[in-house]
Amino acid sequence: MTKLEQPLVSVIIPAFNSSDYVLEAIASAHAQTYAPLEVIIIDDGSADDTAEKLRDLIETGRIRYQFQTNQGLGAARNTGIKLARGKYLQFLDADDLIAPTKIEKQVQRLENSAQASVCGSDFRCFEHANPSGLFGGDSFKGAFPLRSVAQLFEFETVIHRWLFPASLVRDAGGFETNMTATEDWLLLWKLAAGDACFEYVDEPLALYRKHGLAMTADFERLAVGHLLAIDEVERHQRAQQLSLYSKRELNALRESYHYELGLFYVRQNRSRRAWSHLLKALVLAPNRRQVKLLLLATIPAWGADAMSRAGSANERLWRWRAQLRKTFVG
Repeated sequence: MTKLEQPLVSVIIPAFNSSDYVLEAIASAHAQTYAPLEVIIIDDGSADDTAEKLRDLIETGRIRYQFQTNQGLGAARNTGIKLARGKYLQFLDADDLIAPTKIEKQVQRLENSAQASVCGSDFRCFEHANPSGLFGGDSFKGAFPLRSVAQLFEFETVIHRWLFPASLVRDAGGFETNMTATEDWLLLWKLAAGDACFEYVDEPLALYRKHGLAMTADFERLAVGHLLAIDEVERHQRAQQLSLYSKRELNALRESYHYELGLFYVRQNRSRRAWSHLLKALVLAPNRRQVKLLLLATIPAWGADAMSRAGSANERLWRWRAQLRKTFVG
């Protein structure tokens, strides 16, 4: 395949108050060994100097720039999808980086694929402004664990390690705009559930910047996002008449997140929220005694004695059950 025959690739970079990093992301796109490329920046309502830093690139035509009022990451990417002219789409967040040979290697794999496919690569993480201290990687080797409910959310999407045929993304409806932290995961899940093939380049061609968010805030955001994603998976299964997971399996997954969120809020002394999630967990799995204990522990009137009272109640419960077994079983 000669240079003239190569398909156009659209690199879509959403930016929101990203002036500290966006030029690095653009530079990593422009450093690709592949051509032809177009780089599309969707400025999602930035209030910093993002536009000013991009001015020269806009005026020289090295990027296509679109400003919109703030609508969130999924909506910004969807705007980029509408503007993209390429056969393939490379999503790249404004604070992340891609290796120079990434797109070239992945286009070659996709052009030689006999079936509709997406192509992933391995990745590495780095913290803040230090891309030399790399860690992490893909333990699944790009194979989405579609049939394993227990592993579904263990799969790290890292959206910029993928190269997508634009037609597949558009047919899947692009990114959901009502999700919390899981819109990337959900797009990959929909493609896997729709029988798209997954190609893989076993090299770390994508660098994912970690900003050191507080673990508490990150856990809360991700757990809520996973619950929303489970709801969307269930709706999509029903709409497409799929039978990948039973209601029981999805409810077990829901229960685990409601339980963990309840425990999280108990530790933060946020009783009302703890009650809300623990009650939902109890409805989904009424035999979980841990849920009952935590419900007791969140009764504000008991104060600091709540956990000890719950523990005593649990001891009495197990003695009572042992007595029943002795009476009726012998």
